[in-house]
Amino acid sequence: MGRSRWRNMAKNNGPGSHGASVRGGMPTESIVVACPGGERPGFDAEVFSALYHVNALIEDMRTDIHVPPAIIDADTAVRRYLVYLSMLIDVMFADTVMSVVHSTDLAVRIQRRMLLEYCAKGLYCFDHPEYCLDFTTTLESKSVLGKLNDGGQPEADIKVETTHLQSQLDRFPPKYLKSIEFSAIMRHYTRPPDSETNDEYVGLYRLPSAYIHGDPEGMRFLMPPNEQGHAAPTITVGDDELDAMMVDVGANTLVFCRVFIATFKPNDESIARRQSDLELAFDVLGLKHAYGRPAEAIEALKRDVDAARAEGRIR
Repeated sequence: MGRSRWRNMAKNNGPGSHGASVRGGMPTESIVVACPGGERPGFDAEVFSALYHVNALIEDMRTDIHVPPAIIDADTAVRRYLVYLSMLIDVMFADTVMSVVHSTDLAVRIQRRMLLEYCAKGLYCFDHPEYCLDFTTTLESKSVLGKLNDGGQPEADIKVETTHLQSQLDRFPPKYLKSIEFSAIMRHYTRPPDSETNDEYVGLYRLPSAYIHGDPEGMRFLMPPNEQGHAAPTITVGDDELDAMMVDVGANTLVFCRVFIATFKPNDESIARRQSDLELAFDVLGLKHAYGRPAEAIEALKRDVDAARAEGRIR
């Protein structure tokens, strides 16, 4: 896992086969949660196997696709943005798995947060192409111009970007005057009827952000007291929490894979089935590794899994 893709796309000749599609479970034969120089006892080999198949899906879904050379409308905006996010997800997904193997669980917490943001933004832009057009044109140029001004960059560079922004405004009269806050994107998908709480955003995004920014609240989690009352610095977590985090990593990545495949390979039934089967497999794993999951999330997973069993999709 972790091979670099697209360093030379010309070498990709077509979708590869990485084993039969699975329905509600993953094979674990010959799976060792290790790499040269590291091994992780206690990490569920079934989760690791499922992540391996997600990694293969990421590679295959990006083979032989057409990347628009420029943004000319909402459709090309979505396509270019999804390709960009797929590159970030490819790198971050592989690095997250390697962090597990090398017991740098703090990195897993941080990387899960980053993957969540990539996947949620991709889903939102797929569902709202007109926003994606503004997000990747006028709002993008405004952001660049702001950084140039704030960074005291040469006047010539600022002038070039100012001209570019005006051309974007002329070509794509914006419907959105500012970027949508990520908290609003999270609430849109997790708690649309609830305008008061945003539990998933806080728990999965804001709390891990403390580590990224070096905020002091992170000390509460990384330096807990031991039984003797002394600080016990640690960057690892228990097996139950780690398994649950990595199930989240796989499940969130598969949401992105679903919209990417729908955009670039809408007629490829084989790869769509692989993605769908993997989503179901991660639903099953979500029930197996329920650490930290709220009761409502577990009930939703149970409903999906029970429905799949009734349809005969789970062997």
